[in-house]
Amino acid sequence: MIKRESYMRRIRPFIGGELIKVMTGIRRCGKSVMLELVKQELLDSGVGAEQFITLNFEDLRNAPLCRAEALHAEILRRAAAIPGKAYLFFDEIQEVQEWEKCVNSLRVALDCDIYITGSNAKLLSGELATYLGGRYVEFVIYPFSFAEFLELYRTIAPEASGQQAFQKYLLAGGMPYLANLRYAEEPSRQYLTDVFNSVQLKDVVKRNMVRDVDLLERILAYVMANVGTTFSASSLSRFLKNEQRNVAPETILNYLKYCCDAYLFYQVKRQDLQGKQVLSTNEKYYIADHGIREAVFGGNLRDINLILENIVFLELLRRGYTVTVGKTGEKEIDFVCEKRAEKLYVQVTYLLAMLEDEEDQRKFLKLHTAYEQKLYRIALKILRSHELAEDAVQQSWVQVIQHFEKVKQVPWGAVDGYLVVIVKNVSMTMLRKENHTDPLPEDWDAPAPSAPEMDETGRIVELIRSMPERYREALELRFAWEYSNQEIAKALKLNTSTVATLVARGRKLLIEKLQTEGYCYE
Repeated sequence: MIKRESYMRRIRPFIGGELIKVMTGIRRCGKSVMLELVKQELLDSGVGAEQFITLNFEDLRNAPLCRAEALHAEILRRAAAIPGKAYLFFDEIQEVQEWEKCVNSLRVALDCDIYITGSNAKLLSGELATYLGGRYVEFVIYPFSFAEFLELYRTIAPEASGQQAFQKYLLAGGMPYLANLRYAEEPSRQYLTDVFNSVQLKDVVKRNMVRDVDLLERILAYVMANVGTTFSASSLSRFLKNEQRNVAPETILNYLKYCCDAYLFYQVKRQDLQGKQVLSTNEKYYIADHGIREAVFGGNLRDINLILENIVFLELLRRGYTVTVGKTGEKEIDFVCEKRAEKLYVQVTYLLAMLEDEEDQRKFLKLHTAYEQKLYRIALKILRSHELAEDAVQQSWVQVIQHFEKVKQVPWGAVDGYLVVIVKNVSMTMLRKENHTDPLPEDWDAPAPSAPEMDETGRIVELIRSMPERYREALELRFAWEYSNQEIAKALKLNTSTVATLVARGRKLLIEKLQTEGYCYE
């Protein structure tokens, strides 16, 4: 057990006071451990263990106490035998029917110090606000930060470097119990899957009487796949309609709220920095623990940009900031963070950190500077959304870095062909996911190159550029920029039939040249 001092610093001023201390957060994030840390603090200050009354309402032995009247009577009985102040620790209090009435009555009837934990944001709404308004203080508990994870991981793998530890954190996340499993891959995956299923069943389905569990699972899968990506309930409704599930946007919003109430997801609104107003559409959602995403959905390393953004977001919450997504014109700031008079603007960047060699970093920066705007224009043309285009370009640069040893071997004059192909393929994949369009036809001429295919792609680019000008311009616009024949005709000031002829003949010449060099094209 590590001493989570960042939380204890905030709780300590209220220990022994009359305000009810409420600790909330996703299941298994360490709320019960925080109760133990508070107990230890009290013991160190001279309070006797006999003054503690501790109940965990997930323990079946306490099932008879899960009604307000029964719990009230039992606590009064036990407190009568305690000399001096009683210290009450109630874990997962939401399992008790009408617990608000019980806690409020105990506060009035006894000389006591009360600590409660719960796994639902509704703890602090509705009747609790009526009964305990102004008489409680809330502390949201999160899974381990990387600093906390590292402190514990060092005891298990003392020889691991910081980079190795962070790689483990990217996949395992910050759920405290994983240390008991020594972060072994399969046991950790099973545990996190069970935590997810427990949250889904107990805190979402059961608590909100959700009847369409299949729909809920589809929404959960979509949000986990798109953490940190703006989307609307309407776009998700359209996506589900293509999955043969007709559902109103209002229903989707309700299900998302249930998940946020269970602390599985956090909703982040967008803020117009110019108009200084909070926007009501296209929010982002982040998951409470990225390890759960890896266990249930997978792909954390593939979606490293999204996961790092998720990690930074949660760290900002841990530090007490109120966080929104900034929007200024067509550009986006990842996080606008406010805490009292302090204001921070945070942009999450990670690309250079993926390249360890300084020379590689310099080469990548040269590429990035030269082609960032061009790739953005291509992505924007396909996706017709500035935010999606930015995401597509980011994902494209990740692919470039993943194959950077190969990219370095490409002549500077041909490298833009690779980049164009990559960003087009990423954009088309995102477009299919956004609109659920049909797969591309077999004659699609710009598949994303895998490492073994990049030589062939580069040769195609070189051959197009070596062709007579009348063919070269038409082919580049058609296959690199995906212009329609009508758009090519307008750009080159030709009629459409002439463009169609140039493209067909140019394509035929290109295939003949490739076949001559041993490539197989029909």
